Amino acid sequence: MGDWESPDPSIANHEITKSTNRQITKSAMIRIAIATERKAKVDAVRLAASSNAGLGIPGWDKVELIARRTESDVAATPVNDADLMRGARSRVQGL
Repeated sequence: MGDWESPDPSIANHEITKSTNRQITKSAMIRIAIATERKAKVDAVRLAASSNAGLGIPGWDKVELIARRTESDVAATPVNDADLMRGARSRVQGL
C-alpha cells in the first residue's frame, strides 16, 4: 500500500475527529484512552496505532496511550449484547 492520500485535497494535512470536531494536524498528539490494563489489549492498541503510523496517516506518529483499570457493572464475560454494551459504557465512564 502506498502513501495515504486524502480524498479531499483541502484536508490533506488535517483530519476531523467525529467526537469533538477538532482538527488534528501532523504535529498534534493523538490520545487514546482504554479502560483496561491487560497487556494483550494494550499491546493490540499499540500495534494498531503503529500500523496507522506506518501507513503515513497524519497524526498517528505521535500517540499517547492511556490505559486505566476500571470497574464494570456486568460479569467478566458478558452473556449477551446488552450486557456487553452496558459494560463498555460503564468502563468508558470510569476513565
